[in-house]
Amino acid sequence: MKRIFAALALLALLAGSAFALSDADYKKLMKDKDFARADRALTKAWNKAKKSFPNTKAGKAAYQLLLADQREWIRNGRDANAQDLMGMDGYSKVEAYAEVTRDRVRYLPELVREYLKAAEPKKAAPKKPEPKKPAPKKPEPRASEGEEFLTESARREAAGEWKDSYPDTGICVGNSVRLRENPDTESEILGRLNKGDRIITLEETSVDGQKWYEVDHPTREGTAWVSARYIETYKGYEIGTPAYNMTIQIIMAFGITAEKARVLLGDPDQELTDEGDKRILEYSDCRIAYVKGRLQSVEVFERTLGFGSLKVGDSMSKLTNVLGDPAEAAEGNWCYEVDPGGRLTFTEDNGKIARMLWEEEF
Repeated sequence: MKRIFAALALLALLAGSAFALSDADYKKLMKDKDFARADRALTKAWNKAKKSFPNTKAGKAAYQLLLADQREWIRNGRDANAQDLMGMDGYSKVEAYAEVTRDRVRYLPELVREYLKAAEPKKAAPKKPEPKKPAPKKPEPRASEGEEFLTESARREAAGEWKDSYPDTGICVGNSVRLRENPDTESEILGRLNKGDRIITLEETSVDGQKWYEVDHPTREGTAWVSARYIETYKGYEIGTPAYNMTIQIIMAFGITAEKARVLLGDPDQELTDEGDKRILEYSDCRIAYVKGRLQSVEVFERTLGFGSLKVGDSMSKLTNVLGDPAEAAEGNWCYEVDPGGRLTFTEDNGKIARMLWEEEF
């Protein structure tokens, strides 16, 4: 409940008297898990954006430009875009508002970069260049005494070669790694991760120089915190693309583990296992498979569940509006590749989605 009112307060502050949705409408939308997740992501993205501007006169002026842009989006852009999705592509109201909110989350970093340029001090006229000397080879970052880069992503982040974006996937690189209620070593233990366990990272923080990830708890409701020293986060070219973002939504909606799936969807109609460590949960509207405890595929064949904003029965035009043109389309199957080693397949029947399949190759 506190999160709902916190989000309401943020949007009301930005929109003022021109806020298009009534509190009652907003609360109805927040009852939808997909919209609520998008709304929380926007709140986090906005809080992160605010911290990006330097505390200078130019920085404050640049932030005001971003603030004005955000207010204009809430007054006009969000509702107009949602109306387009509802009118042209057959989205429901909650689907439309969830989708435009996710679009805003993806677009905010670009706006921040644009307005930060206005905050950069003007450079003095360049001096006459001297003859160029061969640039020395940049040394690999070395861990300070008593410190160890346990993961490749930690090493490359320390070198400034990449930064995290959320939500994202991660792999545990240690055994019996504690999941905690808060980001500190004295907090209550909520579970453990072992080497190779996959998780979804939602946010990060630093406490006493130690980086922590907030993660979607893999076996129960809610979230937990884990030390970043033991998590390898994925950094690839696909991050931020619609197909990759949909993969994250699928993993969170259907359960990264079979235990999480039971929490989210209830007990299955049937559970199957085989000698290859494959575990299949069959429901009336979907089929979820795990291999060695790791989510391997999700198949949906009824409208009750969706891949993000897409559901069985939606038009193929809505599919291309959300994901773009497929990498491959043959024999009624539209396929989208998701790096690394994943694939989304949508089966067409009379211009509509008849079946949806997400699968990951091991």
